[in-house]
Amino acid sequence: MNALPTHSGYCKLALAIALAMPGLALAQEGPPLAQSLTSFSAKARAHSRLTAADVANPTVTSSYFDASTGLTHTYLQQRVNGLTVFNANGAVHTDKNGKVVFFNQDFFSNAV
Repeated sequence: MNALPTHSGYCKLALAIALAMPGLALAQEGPPLAQSLTSFSAKARAHSRLTAADVANPTVTSSYFDASTGLTHTYLQQRVNGLTVFNANGAVHTDKNGKVVFFNQDFFSNAV
């Protein structure tokens, strides 16, 4: 049995590392999207007259991690009965631990 590493073995190892790297980088970027949505819902209800139904099912229009600030920016649109509400937008900006740094929203209260 050959105990020495072969060129083929090195190539396979390099390929495995290259395929795993994007997944490892994404895992370290920021909080999961579900955590951002939960944080947004709680903050929006606490700072306005929105009901649980008003913030229950927003559409995520965009979400990205900004490496220069370490924040994840998630942009939302209010959705009621499966339909998006025109001009009812929100955003939540979280740090790498999922803590809300800033949020804003223009959701309509009692839209259900």
